[in-house]
Amino acid sequence: MGVGIVAMVTSFAMLISAGPYGGWPQYFPWSLPMLVLSKQAAEVPTAVWVCGIGGILVGVAGCADFCRREVS
Repeated sequence: MGVGIVAMVTSFAMLISAGPYGGWPQYFPWSLPMLVLSKQAAEVPTAVWVCGIGGILVGVAGCADFCRREVS
């Protein structure tokens, strides 16, 4: 829960500091809802792809670790 709270605060800080020209917040998963509501909505498809691929990679790594530890 602490990681989620820190990530959310970080995303808001990144959005505020990025200004109208974008930057790294468009690739930060917790920033996606704010990007949809902001004027920077042009880069949302790229952010969704990057975050989706990252989520799949993390999911596969978690499943592999679980199977390695828990499945005999």
